[in-house]
Amino acid sequence: MANLIHHAVIFLLLITFTLAQVRIPITRKLHAPHPALNRRLSTRDSVSASLVNDLSQASYVISVKVGTPAQDIDLTIDTGSSDTWTVANTAASCTGVGLPEKNGSAPALCETPYNSNASSTVQLNITTDKFNIEYVDGGKAKGPYIADTFVLGNATIKSLQMGLANDTNIQLGVLGLGYSISEASDTIYPNIIDELVSQNLISTRAYSLYLDSQDSATGSLLFGAVDTTKFIGELVSLDIVPQPIWNGSVLYSSVSIELAAVGITDREGISANLTTSPQVVLLDSGTTLTILPTEVTDAMFKKFNAYDDTNSTGNVYLPCSVLNTSSSLTVDYLFSSSSASAMIRVPISELVFPLTNPTYALYPEDTLPDLPFSGEACAFGIQSTNADYHLLGDTFLRSAYVVYDLDNNQIGLAQANFKGNDADTSSSEGHGNKYIVELKAGEAIPAFTGVSVTSSAEPSPTSSASRTSNTPSDTAKATATGKSSVAVSMFRNIDFRVLGNIIMNSRQTPKVALITGTNGISGSALLRQLSKNPVWTRIIALSRSPPSNLPSDSRVEFHSLDLTATAGEIAEALSAKEITNVTHFFHYAYIHTDYDHPHHLEEMTKNNVPLFTNTLTAIDLTSRDSLQRVILQTGGKNYGLLTSPPASVPLTEDAHRVTDPRSLPNFYYHQEDFLWSLSEERSWSWNITMPFWISGYVGKSGNSWVTSAAIYFSLCQALNKPAIFPGGEDEYYGKWDKGQHFSTSWVIAEFTEWLALNEEPTVKNQKFNIVDETVTTFRDVWEGIGRYFGVETKVERKYDLMSEVKEMEKEWPKIAKKYGVRDDALRIVTWDAFVHGMDAGEWGSVVNMNKASKAGWTKKVDTIKEMEKIFGEMKNDGWIPNV
Repeated sequence: MANLIHHAVIFLLLITFTLAQVRIPITRKLHAPHPALNRRLSTRDSVSASLVNDLSQASYVISVKVGTPAQDIDLTIDTGSSDTWTVANTAASCTGVGLPEKNGSAPALCETPYNSNASSTVQLNITTDKFNIEYVDGGKAKGPYIADTFVLGNATIKSLQMGLANDTNIQLGVLGLGYSISEASDTIYPNIIDELVSQNLISTRAYSLYLDSQDSATGSLLFGAVDTTKFIGELVSLDIVPQPIWNGSVLYSSVSIELAAVGITDREGISANLTTSPQVVLLDSGTTLTILPTEVTDAMFKKFNAYDDTNSTGNVYLPCSVLNTSSSLTVDYLFSSSSASAMIRVPISELVFPLTNPTYALYPEDTLPDLPFSGEACAFGIQSTNADYHLLGDTFLRSAYVVYDLDNNQIGLAQANFKGNDADTSSSEGHGNKYIVELKAGEAIPAFTGVSVTSSAEPSPTSSASRTSNTPSDTAKATATGKSSVAVSMFRNIDFRVLGNIIMNSRQTPKVALITGTNGISGSALLRQLSKNPVWTRIIALSRSPPSNLPSDSRVEFHSLDLTATAGEIAEALSAKEITNVTHFFHYAYIHTDYDHPHHLEEMTKNNVPLFTNTLTAIDLTSRDSLQRVILQTGGKNYGLLTSPPASVPLTEDAHRVTDPRSLPNFYYHQEDFLWSLSEERSWSWNITMPFWISGYVGKSGNSWVTSAAIYFSLCQALNKPAIFPGGEDEYYGKWDKGQHFSTSWVIAEFTEWLALNEEPTVKNQKFNIVDETVTTFRDVWEGIGRYFGVETKVERKYDLMSEVKEMEKEWPKIAKKYGVRDDALRIVTWDAFVHGMDAGEWGSVVNMNKASKAGWTKKVDTIKEMEKIFGEMKNDGWIPNV
């Protein structure tokens, strides 16, 4: 087996940013096992273990600085993985504790660990997701996700999320440059290439890789640009091949392209094709060798008189004499996509390695097998696999110049210009270099032309004269996107009709969400939230009529279903619609009874208890083998706030149930009791969420206090009347100055998804309050809305607001005509809920969020600002005047 531990081959690689022109030396080291290769192979059972265990592992390593004060850390550059992770100083691979000897020697230890305790800028345990990768040969990397300052030269990334491997036997961490969707986390987060765009260091999620020849001391990694001195001829753009999904859709998750053919051109210039069909190959800088299908390698090994001994010593052997007798021989790779093709020729000198090379040297106990040739044996840089997944590693990539364009799902490919012109380094930061050309946001890779075939002195003109000179002042004009917009662009280029992370990590179970009440404020918000995350395989919306904002995403399905039916009828309907593999059930369905109904609470109980119990029973029957989590949303009524003051303030989840003095029913208690009783007999877990005064906007539902408030204040604005808050009977005007929490719908949705994907014992089988965190009062909210609409605000004791709004709404047709807004806007109003919520009781509702905070929830928003965003949406949609 090749010696992976005790030797180091050093190469210099340079990393450059278009905006700062930062250059950083990078070494190429040996380590074992190699994370990127073994991680991928461990999730594909068809790949042989011997292939994984015996591969020689060398990788290109970048030196970065992490934390404050800065700690020097070495990381493997890996285009085939997506997480950045560091080795903790307490890990076994750094301390040596518990590591076995290898070949009679002490194990190699990490050289550049990261000490989180020494950094003042580290953010620990930023998510409940755990970084956890295991490899088939016993290598592992586990630990929390953290965030810290991350420095590449003089380019600083603030709060980069990365894994901290405090449980690992691997000596070197990874700088993952792949699609974010392929991260180890259940929840996608912005990785380093996303953050480079987000923090305005580059304009687009693209980078260029140039490794140069194996005997070269230099190479380059160029973020957001192309160096036209580093390749020969035309840079050809090829489509990245997406991964097909079970439902006929696709996922862009890896930098793979179509390899149409592999051939050999001999010393006489005669070419022979070795392939019978196209293959999909991954361009992976984290893999030392090239791994091709046996149909190719069988013919290739025969051509070279090579001997495959990967199952024993880890190498493929061939006569070293081929370097002299066939020095002009090349292995040729033809790539194709719908509109272009490219040929990369790899010289035999880049594929044949003496066994004195530390990468391919034998372990002391290994001996050469009986070989079918005489003379000195060398190792070959191409190996074989029977798998349907193939890798073009460093033994290919050194002969290619590769542009990885993740925004446009393309690969730019050209023949590498060995010993490429380094004139671009003439100034300390590369200023004024006309050959480094920025890749701009929103544009595909241009048809650049590098140096001519006959000369490597200087590149030919590019395809566009405007692209031949980009100085730092030019690149400073690159589109700057904020963090929030990066989250959008990050997902924009991912087809969400996908299995998401599940496909990339076979140990996970596909996640199928079923949401009831998707026409309501909370249900529609969760529908939007889940559709942003590719981890969800299938998202099922159940209601009587289609949601007004149903996402355009083939993972999302709407089914009309009468949830007032019996459990058996609902189960039969679910089976007929093939809804039988639900993993996560979210219940928001709710039947409202007007507050002025003489038996309001009795009717609410009669309608809403079976609505939940029958639906859950049906799902439990049809998806019992798959169901993992049930989440029920209740709310302030859980504390009895409609009929009596709270037992104590602030409100905590463990507060005892409030018994109404009139013995009126609380339907939430009945729903809870059924949930708990059934869960005791099942393997699935549950959560109950309790928001207060939900603020949200759907477009056609008015069951939100804030949308009714928008219509009321618009009426006051148009009629030049003050907005009067209905004070109670006490001298302090009821709720006017009482402490109050509100819950914004999108915050509830994020929190609910966070719960659903969280397996921590502090989260499972627990009730949680969920509010915006900022304590306010109705005075603050009422006056804040008044300022937004330019309306005077007042409070009057025992004011009859209901009669007032009923009279004012008669003027709406005139207002709609005058301002060009919808004349049916009153249909999104629920005046009884709007008014009753303010004049029911003399108490506020201050909520304790400590339980959620201790479990890891940190989101905080400004309630009034979030309401103003809703008002803006309503104006844009024509519900209220835009004045």
